[in-house]
Amino acid sequence: MRVGNVQVRAAAFTRRVARKMNAAMFAVRAVPFMGRVGSVLNDTARKFRKIDCVGLAIFLLAFAAGCQSSRSQIFRTDASAVQLRSFQTRTFDTSDKITTLRTVMATLQDLGFVIDAADDVIGSVSATKLEKYRLRMTVTVRPHGTNQMLVRANAQFNLKAVEDPGPYQQFFEALGKAIFLAMHQVD
Repeated sequence: MRVGNVQVRAAAFTRRVARKMNAAMFAVRAVPFMGRVGSVLNDTARKFRKIDCVGLAIFLLAFAAGCQSSRSQIFRTDASAVQLRSFQTRTFDTSDKITTLRTVMATLQDLGFVIDAADDVIGSVSATKLEKYRLRMTVTVRPHGTNQMLVRANAQFNLKAVEDPGPYQQFFEALGKAIFLAMHQVD
């Protein structure tokens, strides 16, 4: 019976120490505790508060710096964005959206892409090319005036936007030939 009573007292003491340690860590001043154990707990609580304050300060500085850089990137419109859009966009002399979408799909397949999704209402086609690398291209087709279609291609290489004009030029060169053949009904 004595052994059980000692275990109950030890468990109660452990709970009291844990409660006081929690109070010491989150209180403005450390809670005084009896004897040598109390000074160790008070020192530990002070260290945790110092570490918490320093860590919180570093986190807030990093967070504020991150917000500043992302905010500046959102509103940044420089010549490179306009130049990239000029690589990605072409107009074609046709008023048939469905034929243009079908020609886009055929061109992507000719270039080794696999069509992931196509929507004729929205006018978009998404395709992926898995050949030593992962290149994803999304092409949108929309009317531009009464007799033209605006085709915009957006390529991503491993989830990063492709800014090199080469893939876009290759795509639009092949698409231009295919649209010419489709308009003249040459198979």
